[in-house]
Amino acid sequence: MKYLKETTDWSQVTEVNIPNHTYIVEDTRAFGYIRANDGVKVMFSKPIPFGKRGRTFKQLKESDVL
Repeated sequence: MKYLKETTDWSQVTEVNIPNHTYIVEDTRAFGYIRANDGVKVMFSKPIPFGKRGRTFKQLKESDVL
């Protein structure tokens, strides 16, 4: 599994605050994420589709996340 830290610049979106979480992914499926505000790991009961279109990410090492 890969850990992808979102680095998308959301400054053009002013209506809401969009946090850049760290996603736990494999291929095109997300298995969970690590919340940006408090670092809590949240795992999904089933993998969900994950797309990177229009977003930017930096791949992290597992040791950097845990």
